[in-house]
Amino acid sequence: MQSPGFVNDRVVVIEDAREIAITSPDCVQMLSSDNTPLHRLVKHTLRYRPGRIIVGEIADGDTAIQMIQALNTGHQGSCSSIHANSAEDALARLEDLTSIRFVVPPKRAISTAVGCIIFVNRGCNGARNIEDVIYVNGLSETGEYVCA
Repeated sequence: MQSPGFVNDRVVVIEDAREIAITSPDCVQMLSSDNTPLHRLVKHTLRYRPGRIIVGEIADGDTAIQMIQALNTGHQGSCSSIHANSAEDALARLEDLTSIRFVVPPKRAISTAVGCIIFVNRGCNGARNIEDVIYVNGLSETGEYVCA
């Protein structure tokens, strides 16, 4: 997976199990462990001055919070996966995950961190298909996500 945007960027890949193969010439791959959980790797990744951060899966609140913070500190073009029932539900899932630390979900931080959500689902034949793509364009005056 190499694109023109990756050529001059340091790419840091953080996973629980090695699944993502990057051919970028400046790529650092990290695996979490019992002693070093995923969220701690995301937090420490910023010391590597990455141009792009790829997180295998956001599955807990601490990882969600660290990824949102990383995306809001100039690491646009980074990506991750999250399990949800639809593209819109991915935003709700992020809110749910961050509720471990916040009484009110950090919608503004989420809306500025997330630029695009690509919803992939398995079809009847078992193949993965892109079912929806939404772009997050901030928050409305009522505090709802503005998506296109």
